[in-house]
Amino acid sequence: ALFRGRGEGEGDKDEKSGTVKLPFEKQVPTIFAKTVSGQTFQKDNVLGLQLAYSKFEYDGDLNPNFSLGDFSIQILEVSAF
Repeated sequence: ALFRGRGEGEGDKDEKSGTVKLPFEKQVPTIFAKTVSGQTFQKDNVLGLQLAYSKFEYDGDLNPNFSLGDFSIQILEVSAF
């Protein structure tokens, strides 16, 4: 299973910069955006990180903040906590 998390940001979405935290304990196990029960996130087994801008939420729900078109994001730092 993959683990998906929703970021907890500081500031509002119209700001040019901010901090987003993705706590390990709030990761949700998914396969193709469908939640999977019985899986546990193992933070010691993290091998990579992927960011995705998706029109889907969990279990078929749509992301209310999604809109078609180009977007860009600049990542200044990634760290584990």
